[in-house]
Amino acid sequence: MDLGPLLAAIFISLLGLPHGALDPVVAYQQKVWRKLPGLSLFLGVYILLAVGMIALWWSVPLLGFILFLSFSALHFGRDYLRYSANPLDHWAYGGLIIGLPIVLDQTETVQIFDYLLFGPTPIALVWTLQLAGILSALYLIIHLRKVRFAATLELTALAATAAYLDPLWYFVVFFCGFHSPRHLITVYRTLNSELRFVGFVVMLFLTILTLLAAVAVAMQVEASVLQLNSLVLQILFIGLAGLTVPHMLLIEWTREKS
Repeated sequence: MDLGPLLAAIFISLLGLPHGALDPVVAYQQKVWRKLPGLSLFLGVYILLAVGMIALWWSVPLLGFILFLSFSALHFGRDYLRYSANPLDHWAYGGLIIGLPIVLDQTETVQIFDYLLFGPTPIALVWTLQLAGILSALYLIIHLRKVRFAATLELTALAATAAYLDPLWYFVVFFCGFHSPRHLITVYRTLNSELRFVGFVVMLFLTILTLLAAVAVAMQVEASVLQLNSLVLQILFIGLAGLTVPHMLLIEWTREKS
């Protein structure tokens, strides 16, 4: 068995998921909830949105997968705010993040997509993502002169990572090395001193709870039904899709409110 997917899942769980585990603390600071009934309602809605996304993916894999890619492009695109306030730049950055793997390594990327779609990936989806990746890259290259030199370094590093690593580890590097640390730093800067320790405890607790839930799901699946690698990838990315929906909605609402 190839241990790559399992190791990647561990890295993403330990270094990537914690940034979303701060959401209850972010919601508290934004006065979404203040007391236990409010927290229960917040967590109930959060979990309902996550489970709804997972159920949609399970029922209609192609639709769930396309929505996940779209949400991810929008969410990851917000990372480009440090370089530009132009929404088109954000969409281009998000499109590049999503499109780079399938442009530079179609075979490996489509194999992962096949696992996530529970069957062959439609060729129209492959072409669409490749076109989006190429157009996003061209757009960002043309507009590089308008942004800081750091943006050029970052885009070059991401392109090199996608070129030299397989798609799964490219995602690990981006998610754990770029996206998650930025979000954690940004959130911790906005938290008052009293909430920072609470935030750390909540982040640790929810990360462990999420890991245990993933292990529990994996243990309920017969080994003969799915290969372990495909099972790990399905639990990882479908689970991420579920968590991305409420996380992104909260972050976008917080940005608008700010």
